[in-house]
Order: sequence, then structure tokens, then C-alpha cells
Amino acid sequence: MDCARLNLTLAFVALAGVVSGALANTSLPLREAAWLSESGLAEALSSEPAFDRAALLDGAAQTSLALQYQSPAALRRDLLAGEMVFRAPLLLGGQAAKAGLTCHSCHVNGRGNPAFQFPAISGADGTADTTHSFFSETLGNDIFDPATIPDLTQNGKIDHDPASRDLERFIATIVIGEFSGESVTEETLRPLTTFVRALRLVPPDDTSLRTPRTLASDLQTARIALSEAEHRIAIGQTQLAQLLVSSAQERLRSIHARLSSDVHEAEQEWLASQSAVLTGARHILAQPGGEQSLASAKLESARMAINKAEQFDWNEALSLYNPTVLADQLGQ
Repeated sequence: MDCARLNLTLAFVALAGVVSGALANTSLPLREAAWLSESGLAEALSSEPAFDRAALLDGAAQTSLALQYQSPAALRRDLLAGEMVFRAPLLLGGQAAKAGLTCHSCHVNGRGNPAFQFPAISGADGTADTTHSFFSETLGNDIFDPATIPDLTQNGKIDHDPASRDLERFIATIVIGEFSGESVTEETLRPLTTFVRALRLVPPDDTSLRTPRTLASDLQTARIALSEAEHRIAIGQTQLAQLLVSSAQERLRSIHARLSSDVHEAEQEWLASQSAVLTGARHILAQPGGEQSLASAKLESARMAINKAEQFDWNEALSLYNPTVLADQLGQ
């Protein structure tokens, strides 16, 4: 066995052991717990760096990004789609997607993630070896060299000028080379790079602020992703639509995992049924010549159902959205 495949095998073994150990030790069904450090677990699961979506959307219209678009509405749509793709496991593909990793996992709301601690991939907390064979057999360099996960709201090494297209090439290399994802089309790169550029152009006023993870926020994210997916189907952007559906499913999965089967059985069954509808839509979109109108109808059905989700008595206080319940599960 060559070094690259040996490293890959060891990473699989380490991942399986740490994931099962993390879930066994914490009694948490949250798969993101498997790539968060013990010391940062409670904070990372209960809150996130503050993210003002409205401020980002409004602020971006006052920046150079507006020059790349025919209208503020077009810019707004790409910003929303870009954010949702940033949260889609399907984008990265390969082992990262199977583990549930997204761009957001490392760059939470565009910031870094000081609690990131992926087995066999991280060194110190908040680092990752992106040239590890676990993620990429093509770029694996057989050297354990984890680097600090950067804050995307701050200046970095990559030129963000749209004229250079350095950011487009860099993101494509990350997806295809570092994470073994599929080739990224221009229809996907444009909103994703627009969102990343906006993060730097419209940085948060106070980078120390954090906001609670809430069920309402997760439902809103799922609704936005589905609305944008319907729009992208209508204009023939099927790859982007699939990624947006993946993003919505990830939010529904996260909600399902934070609920208690003892208290929220009906809600979990409802979430599972909506996710099944979305899986059906994704399968249609993945087929060449698939019946796009049927996929769109499925997405509309799920989105309308989510719009009415407030009718449920979610008992959020009894879920892992409640920091007290979460701390109790963590034994803190």
C-alpha cells in the first residue's frame, strides 16, 4: 500500500473511532460534534459568530459588487444563493460531504472556527490540513501540515478583484482538488464568489459578538434555500439548484437532530417526510432531461410546508437548541 492510501486508510479509522467516541461520550446525535474540540463544543453548538444577513445584502449594494450586476435584485439573489451553497455538503463532495462538512463548517458565517478539530486532519484547535489524503487523493502531499482556518471577512492572500478571477480559480481548486468535488460550473461559482467577496467588503461591526442557534433561524435558512432553488430551476441552472436543495436538507437534518424523540416524534416524522420530498427533487435534477417542472413542484410543496411549520408546538426549550439542555447532555 502506498503512503497516500495508507494515510487515507488511517484517516478513515481515526474518523470512525473519534466520531463514534464523540457521540458515545456526549450522547449527542449532532454529527458536527465529531469535528469540534471538547473545550469549544458547548459554545460552538449553542451559538455562532453574529451574522446579519440583511446588513450584508444592503451593504453589498453599496460596494463594487453592484457594478457586476444589472440590478440590485440580481445581486441580492446571487448573495442568497451563494450563502446557501456555502452551507451545502454536496458542494465539497467525497468524504467531506459524507461527513456533512460544508464551507460553513470551517468558516462559520464566514469567520474562522476556533473549535474546529477534525480527527487526523487538525493539529491545534481551529486548524486543518487541506492537503490530507482523506479529503483528496490527488493533492495529498503526505505531509501533516495543518494551517489556521482563515476568517474570510479579513484580507487574505487571494485577490478578490473580479477581473483577475483568482477567487474563482481558487474556489474551484478547493472543491475539485482538495475535496474531490465535482466540476463547478459558472452558474455556481458566480453566486458563491459574490458571497465570499461580500463577506470582506461588508465585514461585521463587532467580530466578538455571537448569536444563539435557533430553530427559527434554521427554518428560515431552509426556506431561503428552497426559494432560490425554485428560481434556479426556472432559469435552467440545475447544478446550482441541486446544491441549494442540499443546503435546505442539511438545515432540516440539523433541526431533526436537535429535537428529542421522546418529545418531538411528530415533528421529526414531519421533517423526515419533507427531506424525502427534497431527495426526490434532487434525483430528478440529477438526471439529464429530468422533468424539471416536477422537481420544482416538489420544492414548492416542501417550502410551503416549511412556511407553515410555526403551527407546530416545537417545545424548543426541551430540545438541544436550549443551552441548558445541551449543557446537561454534555455533562456540564
